Amino acid sequence: MFELSVYSVVLLAHIAAAIVLVSSAVFAPLTRRAVLRAPTLERLRDWLTFLEHSVRANAPAAMLLLGTGLYMGSTGWWSQPWFFVALGAWVANFVLATFVVKPAVAAIARAAASGEGPVDAGADRLRRSRRWEVGEGLMRGNDFAMLYVMFVKPSGLESGLVVAAAAAVCVGFEWALTRRAGRAQLPGLTAATTEAS
Repeated sequence: MFELSVYSVVLLAHIAAAIVLVSSAVFAPLTRRAVLRAPTLERLRDWLTFLEHSVRANAPAAMLLLGTGLYMGSTGWWSQPWFFVALGAWVANFVLATFVVKPAVAAIARAAASGEGPVDAGADRLRRSRRWEVGEGLMRGNDFAMLYVMFVKPSGLESGLVVAAAAAVCVGFEWALTRRAGRAQLPGLTAATTEAS
């Protein structure tokens, strides 16, 4: 008869939660790119709504990841340095999501909440903010780093270096994404520039 131990069930739940978070990290840049390139307020609202719906599972998955991780930690991982590096990355993501990324996205949503036509200069400035750019990059780097650390279980030093390297790569990617998206040819912005000149 097929049987699973409690540890096996917890491990499967832990891996499932990690898959949800990493999948979100992989596809999030596509949504952010669409937000950056949306030419009208209507399209911008559509993509912000899609973004909101696409990350709804992230908070429950993060809590499941934490709970199952702490349980498995109690079985012997507490003595491993990599475990505390992964825990630190989880806490960092919680802080970034709560105090950096969500407020940044909420500010864009408020700026685009009403009106029609081209995206105005205020909303355009908010969607290209460094706050969102860096916050997203750091969170994505932590997600990938935690996945690596969880499977490889390296030394504390290697774990820290992996987190730092992943953060640098992902923040750089977000920076390039913002620059590559470029400023759309927004009539409102063009008019403002013409008047100023």
